[in-house]
Amino acid sequence: MTDSFEVYFDEMLKKIRTKNFKTDSFDFKDEKPSLGAVISKNKVSAGAGIYIIYGEKDGQKSLLYIGKSGTIHNDGKLGIQGINKRLKKIQNGIPRDRFFREVINGAHSCHCPLDKLRIEWFETYKNGVGTPPFLVEAQLLAQYLAENGSLPPLNKEA
Repeated sequence: MTDSFEVYFDEMLKKIRTKNFKTDSFDFKDEKPSLGAVISKNKVSAGAGIYIIYGEKDGQKSLLYIGKSGTIHNDGKLGIQGINKRLKKIQNGIPRDRFFREVINGAHSCHCPLDKLRIEWFETYKNGVGTPPFLVEAQLLAQYLAENGSLPPLNKEA
């Protein structure tokens, strides 16, 4: 039995996509160029927001990770780490360029090699306007957890 107030993950994501957020996506494969070069080429935002990483194999897409960038400090100001920088940081103690390549090749909770990663990002908060990234990330993670009984495979904790 479903609660009439229940919102499904895909519906939440669809609503986020229709907001007036700056958004885009790009693919990353286990080949040259580097992750940093792909991020630069695709003009990923330096703003605060969220990103969602999907694994793709033979045209089928599965959600692997939900993340955020842009810490909001006590005084309401944003930290300096935008989406473009956050995507290049460390995950599981490994630089993400290498980590993402390992994921594509079947490591880190992904049971088979993938064709590529699809990374979709949303700038959700700017100059005190919009929705703080931590709130959008928390809502998406909570809904994913409610529907699947777990977090996305590459999210260690919420």
